[in-house]
Amino acid sequence: MSNIHPLIVHFPIALIIVVFILDLLGAMSRQKSLVSAANILSIFAALGAVAAVVTGLIAEESVWRTEQAGELIELHETIGFAVLGVALVSLIFRPAIKKKKSKSSLLWVAVVISLAAAVLVGYEGYLGGEMVYLHGAGVEKARIETARADSLSALVEEYKAEKLEMEKEKLDNHDN
Repeated sequence: MSNIHPLIVHFPIALIIVVFILDLLGAMSRQKSLVSAANILSIFAALGAVAAVVTGLIAEESVWRTEQAGELIELHETIGFAVLGVALVSLIFRPAIKKKKSKSSLLWVAVVISLAAAVLVGYEGYLGGEMVYLHGAGVEKARIETARADSLSALVEEYKAEKLEMEKEKLDNHDN
């Protein structure tokens, strides 16, 4: 199975950010249509976050990575679970807004929750970019280049060891 995580992640990222913007505008203007749009999109944002986490866990087991990228993957995974958790909290919280007569304070709670999700997903996206663009995680060409560099490094070390051995032999022959 090929890695579909990069195809999936952009949807929850965009949706979570749009939900925050709609929540903010809805709280400021108290327009029901904005709040309703945020409520509907939060469903898709949460579903997208589930898909992103699942495909990320699958990708973690199957993609090539450097040691440095491996460390970032663990942090990226932790943040991914946090994003999912906050997206689910946001989704669970939204029916309370509909029930409450005085919605103003609850609208601002929704803004804070969706802001937390947006900040987390932004940081998570940054980490994903670092893994791919800086460390080459999941990039075949980077794997090949790293293997070549490792092979070259091994050849250089072998050459140094042989040269050192030859120098020792010269010194031993010179002393005799």
